[in-house]
Amino acid sequence: MFDLNRDAKKSVVQINYLNNIKMIRVAVLLATHNGSKWIEAQIDSILNQIGVEVQIFVSDDRSSDNTLAILDDFARDERVSRLERVDAGYGSPAANFFRLLLEAPIEVDFEYVFLSDQDDYWLPNKIISAIQEMQLNKADCYASDLICTYPDGARRFLKKSYPQTKNDYLFQGASAGCTYGLSARAAVTFRDIIGRLGDAVRKDISHDWAIYAVTRSHGFQWTLDARAYIDYRQHGENAYGALGLDSYRKRWLLLKNGWYRKNVLVLASVCLLSKEQ
Repeated sequence: MFDLNRDAKKSVVQINYLNNIKMIRVAVLLATHNGSKWIEAQIDSILNQIGVEVQIFVSDDRSSDNTLAILDDFARDERVSRLERVDAGYGSPAANFFRLLLEAPIEVDFEYVFLSDQDDYWLPNKIISAIQEMQLNKADCYASDLICTYPDGARRFLKKSYPQTKNDYLFQGASAGCTYGLSARAAVTFRDIIGRLGDAVRKDISHDWAIYAVTRSHGFQWTLDARAYIDYRQHGENAYGALGLDSYRKRWLLLKNGWYRKNVLVLASVCLLSKEQ
């Protein structure tokens, strides 16, 4: 699973690659809500990305812990921008991400857009590795596998890079949204299409599933990376979680209350369906 020789060779390739490219401007969209336990380490890991110039756009959903004070400290860094707080809030991580995608100036001076959860940790070469994969595979969109980490120190590899199939995007996302990277062109196309839906509709659908469905159905190529560059923290406050009984229980409840069916119907209404897809 973890091949040190392979990883060492890849590091040499990445160093050579970095020496031959200009610094790439990347917008990172970070949604927060009561994330004070993890947010400082996560923002630091984003600001420490190699080979790229990052600008973090943060949208906070009515945090009641110390998250806002931490964000205020980071706002002294010109690379961190916080969108104006909305008193009404958003009510779900997906709605918060949709707000970022709709309002962050991703079409201005950025070549790529990446999504970030508040409670993960990115390896320093996460973004540049994703961009390299997109460029090598002539793709506009990227997702990867993950390493689930637990409070007791356990680590478990989570594979998501399964082969894409015809119209699979109507039934699932590519991976966890925190692994996603998009060209600015793909991100703007998605923004323009998803913006046609009302706030109430967007609140109840999955942002990472929607991104995968809309971009694939509109002809954007995805590359799925079997490597992992994220410590994907698992804890009791995850929106869904990745593995374990609690995660399965949350997903069962979503299935039972019709959430999956609603997603399929909404996404079918904004996707371009074709027998050739």
